[in-house]
Amino acid sequence: MNERGRSPRWRPVHVGLFFAGMATVLIGIGVLRGNVPLSARALGVALLVGAGSWGFVSWLVAAAMVDVENDIIEEDNEDR
Repeated sequence: MNERGRSPRWRPVHVGLFFAGMATVLIGIGVLRGNVPLSARALGVALLVGAGSWGFVSWLVAAAMVDVENDIIEEDNEDR
């Protein structure tokens, strides 16, 4: 919960899913342009590497950001 008593609008999982979705769109554009062969294995690898890595890394960054913000809020509350 943030200072207003509500949960944050964008949670780390939402950020990860957003960037994974964006990577999926870009992979789809690459497939339509002919950069990825049309086989199930090639599409699976492209989705795993592209969307998986973008989603995972963006989730990690967002989770770290939330932890730092929570630590700052706790330190401010201890100082009062």
